[in-house]
Amino acid sequence: MNDSVQLLAQALLEELAGHAEPVSAARVTKKLGVRMSSLLRCLAYLGDDQIGGQAGPGWVSLVQDGDRAMLELTAKGRAAYGAPTAGEQP
Repeated sequence: MNDSVQLLAQALLEELAGHAEPVSAARVTKKLGVRMSSLLRCLAYLGDDQIGGQAGPGWVSLVQDGDRAMLELTAKGRAAYGAPTAGEQP
């Protein structure tokens, strides 16, 4: 993972840790000032996809809600970041 992807990954994890509910990917790109393609590339590293024969940590999931792509920290991601779950206060 290069430096720019690492910086984006850190910003993304911090942003998602502040939300107990899934967040629109479009909203995240706007808030972080990045293109959707950059966000999706970063998600490949943070999800459970295999890159170079090594699986990612599985910290972020991308799910479709109709036409909207929604992002959220997985249970592993919340545990790693100490982030609230649904129903808890951030």
